[in-house]
Amino acid sequence: MKNKVMIITQSEGGGLRRHLTDLMDGLINRRIEVVLVYNSDFADKTFDTWISRTESKLTKYDLKTMVRNISPVLDIKSVIAVHKIIRDERIAVVHAHSSKAGVIARVAAKLSNVNRVFYTPHAYSFLSEEFSDKKKNMFVLIERLLSRWFTAKTFNVSESEMQAALSVKLDKPEKFEVIPNAVPILADFNYDFERKRLTSSDKFVVVNTARATKQKNPDLFVDLANRVKQDMPDVEFVWIGQIDSEYKNFVNEQTSVVFKGEMQKTNALVGAADLYLSTSFFEGLSYSLLEAGSFGIPVFLSNVPGNIDFAQMYNGAELFNIDDSRTLQVEKLEAFINKLRNKENTQSEITADYDAMIDKIVDNYYGK
Repeated sequence: MKNKVMIITQSEGGGLRRHLTDLMDGLINRRIEVVLVYNSDFADKTFDTWISRTESKLTKYDLKTMVRNISPVLDIKSVIAVHKIIRDERIAVVHAHSSKAGVIARVAAKLSNVNRVFYTPHAYSFLSEEFSDKKKNMFVLIERLLSRWFTAKTFNVSESEMQAALSVKLDKPEKFEVIPNAVPILADFNYDFERKRLTSSDKFVVVNTARATKQKNPDLFVDLANRVKQDMPDVEFVWIGQIDSEYKNFVNEQTSVVFKGEMQKTNALVGAADLYLSTSFFEGLSYSLLEAGSFGIPVFLSNVPGNIDFAQMYNGAELFNIDDSRTLQVEKLEAFINKLRNKENTQSEITADYDAMIDKIVDNYYGK
């Protein structure tokens, strides 16, 4: 069995959770000993289920002090705790996921004299529209410091994400490598069963599977649904995923989209849709899109970083400009739906290899 790898994350939901579980499954299958450090308070139901199924195959530490918001006291406690875990478990490789864990783990690894330290940002914080320019600049400085002095290599999930890092001069180009997300082939898919889980109607179903957050832009999804349903009442719009507190009232007050909340096995559920619609402001490389692509589900998506990379991998995707007028966006979406109904789309194929993703990461861990 190869030297221990620490996987550390502050958040375990949505696409990040999917990447973590797929990665750890791949490592375990390659007989690599995994030590997971996380905060169970931020785990979604699917991650909890995965932990229950897998806990005998890994070592896990539930670190309650590792929270999303900046907290000097809790952050220092987290660094000390992770430093102790690295020392006690004799960790050889540290792989941090997302911004907060990226800070905690890289500082702790430096204190522990561990040099094989890797980082996957899953979309940099400085790309998020929810933060002010002042905060974005602070995040750039933090990422720059950590990349140059605390990191062996950063794995970017898309070319766009890597170019974003290089554009603000986080580090030398050789310190970054694009390793696109990929999903394993889903066995035993039952279309009829998943379709019943998705909808009770026989309408054309447009779906999104993601947390309802500002980044994912549910406002635009609902507005498009409102307008399209006026012309096409036999089209149903469905959003599946946890709803952030800031969107609770918004979801309850609208009537055009069925918000189903969090559901199990969404990787199978998306295969029963007729069209996937992504309205995100930015992405790393969305697992929901990869899941849609693995089933050959057509995708209509915003022309933003991450989504652009997906469209280059998948011939069943069509981009729209997020800054276009709403009228133009609706016209493009309705035209795409009509094209699908008329069976004008060709067979959709995606170029994303799960085993290649795991092998590239492992090769970096052990210097191959």
